[in-house]
Amino acid sequence: MIIYAYKTKKNFTTIGGMIWSLIVSLIIFSVFMIFFHSKLLNMLLCMLAILLYSFCIIYNVQLLAGNGYDHLSYDDYLLGSIMQ
Repeated sequence: MIIYAYKTKKNFTTIGGMIWSLIVSLIIFSVFMIFFHSKLLNMLLCMLAILLYSFCIIYNVQLLAGNGYDHLSYDDYLLGSIMQ
């Protein structure tokens, strides 16, 4: 994922807000899963979490590498390490 994020021409730095809203939705869905046990829903939750955190990796690498519209400067490494 890191190599793809660094080499791709697509800009993923504009999806930061969408990633945050999907993380909140994933947390709400996880709380829902406490009360309703289903292997199918559990598998769906795991697949969505894997996909979402893959996009988080791509987003953060592009912010640090500076390939996208938004980027962090060299001196913002501390901020970049605690983002998301």
